[in-house]
Amino acid sequence: MQEITYRTPKFFDELAAAKEKHVHVILIATKPDIIKQIPMYRELKKRKHLVLLGHTGQHYSENLSGGMLKEFGVEPDFNLNVRGAPYEVVSQIIGRLGFVFAEMKRLGKIVIPYVHGDTTTAMAASNAGFFHGFASVHVEAGIRTLTPAYHLSPLISQKAGTVDVEAWRTFLMDRNNWERGSLEPYPEQFNTRCSEAATGVHLAPVELDREFLLAEG
Repeated sequence: MQEITYRTPKFFDELAAAKEKHVHVILIATKPDIIKQIPMYRELKKRKHLVLLGHTGQHYSENLSGGMLKEFGVEPDFNLNVRGAPYEVVSQIIGRLGFVFAEMKRLGKIVIPYVHGDTTTAMAASNAGFFHGFASVHVEAGIRTLTPAYHLSPLISQKAGTVDVEAWRTFLMDRNNWERGSLEPYPEQFNTRCSEAATGVHLAPVELDREFLLAEG
């Protein structure tokens, strides 16, 4: 896997020499990932766990990635350097991260991947772990969008050109007036649902996300 770059040329040798059996792999890919995952990375290091920072390369510009890493003062232990169309990025993440996980497994390590949110990386990285028998920790699990039940809307009964803003606000504040199953935003709604299937620990940020996860089994 020549496309993958490592912080040190002895990456796997150093990993093999580590006495810890469990390897916490914090995966980042986008600007929101970096913001949310770096505190997790630092906390695990503070607790003296064997933790690695892996970048897939989904966001690779200075604005969306490089500058953020400098601001946090961290450097990834490896970078998959994925590029291309969405379907190419997905296949590259699964293939390249799958290779990294396979090497770790060969060294007798148990990998704990940490993925975040609804990114393509969260979906593909969870799959890469699943095929090696490693369940992910999903940070911000259960993120779903809802669609207003427009057929129940008070706007339907309004005359053309008139809108009762207060009635519309009251309507939107009622949970009973929302329907599950939205496909928007795309492809994030697929990504977050797919990630859950390979997740062992779901970190739902709010009660609504917890309800979604329980309702989906």
